[in-house]
Amino acid sequence: YYNYRTGKFFLSERAQEILGVSRGHTMPDWGEFGSRLHPDDIEHTRRSMSRHAHHGAPYNAEYRYRLSDGEYIWLQVRGRGSWDRDGVIVRTAGTLLDITAEKEAEFLRRDISLAMAADVDLDQKLSTVLTKAAAFLRMPDGALSHVSDGECAVLHSTAADGPWRKGAAYHLQDVISSDVFFADEVQAYPDLAQSPLVAHPARARMGVEAFIGAPVFVKGVRFGTLCFFSPLPLERVFSELKLAMVRLLAQWAGEEIGRAASVADLVASNALKEANLACVGDAVLTVSKTGCIEDANPAASAMFGWSPESLRSMHIGELMPGAKGITNPDGGLIPVRSRQDVVKRRNGERVTVLMHVSDVQLLDRTLSTVVITDL
Repeated sequence: YYNYRTGKFFLSERAQEILGVSRGHTMPDWGEFGSRLHPDDIEHTRRSMSRHAHHGAPYNAEYRYRLSDGEYIWLQVRGRGSWDRDGVIVRTAGTLLDITAEKEAEFLRRDISLAMAADVDLDQKLSTVLTKAAAFLRMPDGALSHVSDGECAVLHSTAADGPWRKGAAYHLQDVISSDVFFADEVQAYPDLAQSPLVAHPARARMGVEAFIGAPVFVKGVRFGTLCFFSPLPLERVFSELKLAMVRLLAQWAGEEIGRAASVADLVASNALKEANLACVGDAVLTVSKTGCIEDANPAASAMFGWSPESLRSMHIGELMPGAKGITNPDGGLIPVRSRQDVVKRRNGERVTVLMHVSDVQLLDRTLSTVVITDL
């Protein structure tokens, strides 16, 4: 607790341990404590204290505190006050928690979200996340590897050289983290000397004394591993928070790799589709679920008298004014087979056609493909 009349703190043994106060040392006063707050946290901490002392609000604040070695930790402090008869606060008693790991995990999750949304290539996304995750885990090296036909190849890494450098390749059984690939959950070894892998030949060869890793699945298939390594054993076991974070990172990596693969497949299939559609005699339109035309083949341009570019800026209702029976509430089309209908050309001429509408799933979107035959 803090005594406002003496300006002194009383700290429990655990609180002293968190703040790095050695036994037998004088407890910090308010001036010393305040001087250790991070400059960016001083103002909001002062406001919280003012609301507490002058308005009776419970004290609740999170801020960074500088230890004697210069490192900042995150603290969560909660307290309730006692006031004298004149309404002057006498002391505040409460709890002090070290929430550094939780805050770092929060920032890492934010960075992952930002990386996912960034308009950069997959390599840059993965490099950014690997670097930040390695810092969060306090592990020098992080590596994303692909396993195929018993071979393990490092695709992305935080290491510029050494066994985990990008491009390094090994037989899977020669890798210290080979068991991670076959696991269904996170594997964590804070001290290999105290683990079943104590005699693994790769332990000395790769210079690893601790690691944590998770299997990476892409579209439901085992793809590889995401692992973080340290040349020194760790003093503590991995927390549940860190296990959960590695699990999340492996899931995210698998989703991003799968999405990139889908896009690559889509580009290749689109090139083939465009070549095929150019030769199709029927008009073919690609329509969004709100009825906007997104693509048209040359036959559609010839049928309607509009250029492909003009068609792409139109709504399907402009070409099919009588097709209300096959539109959804958003203006798009519902699937139909061999429906006879009437469409309108650019010159106003109305033409009887046979129409087929089917839904196509494109990544996270559903589009309609409309095939129209002039009768």
